[in-house]
Amino acid sequence: MTSGQKSLLAGISVVSFLALSCCRTSPSPYASAGGTVPNHPAVTRPDYEAAVAKIRSVWLERCRGVDLRTREGWQTRSDELESLVRRSGPGVYHDFAEHFRHLPPEVQRPYDPYQFDEIALDRLVSLLAYEGPRAALCELLAAECPEGANFEPTEYLVVYLGRERIADGLLALCDAYDQTVDPANRRRIATLLRRAFPTEPWQGDGDCRLVSHIRAWYAANKSRTVPNEAYDTNTYRIAIGEKPVPLFVERADAGKE
Repeated sequence: MTSGQKSLLAGISVVSFLALSCCRTSPSPYASAGGTVPNHPAVTRPDYEAAVAKIRSVWLERCRGVDLRTREGWQTRSDELESLVRRSGPGVYHDFAEHFRHLPPEVQRPYDPYQFDEIALDRLVSLLAYEGPRAALCELLAAECPEGANFEPTEYLVVYLGRERIADGLLALCDAYDQTVDPANRRRIATLLRRAFPTEPWQGDGDCRLVSHIRAWYAANKSRTVPNEAYDTNTYRIAIGEKPVPLFVERADAGKE
């Protein structure tokens, strides 16, 4: 790929990510602090929501004065949020998963100029894909699965970039599909899985059958395929009229076994 193509791809990826990363969307067994809903002191806030609200409050204070209009400002806010998450207890991922699971539909939410939910979802998916644990990643994706995170398609992030810590990342996405109780989120996960296999004959099947086909395909082909490093160029390929590539390619030594 030429330097000009790489620059175009980078620009397209940033624009696509910013368009795709907006969120739509049992109390935590780990959190211990409760809270009250603002202006309603008699109403107890669920533990998970109190924990997330505390992180948001500190985060807003730390990000005071950060320019919201630049990518650098977005990165600063994202880095500050990761810092707060890392300093929290192990139940923070469950708290955020519950937070996203109980969010009202996007059209019913007040405008958030600091984009806390969008940045939190993006950073948590990325963090869990790179570092695990796998169960926490599945729980978060089952609560709210973004189409992209960390300027990458979610399926590429989980399956390829996170391959060292998330075993069988493709199945992690399938597990998240099975676990989610939100029909809209289930459709989003199915969309990620569908676009990962652009040439397969079962593209036109319903979502449940699609996931079953993918599980069967992976069981039959896991040993002779690897995640495709070039998958993240699909945005560029589509933009110039080329066909997208699949998320998996045959191993170079597959025919020698």
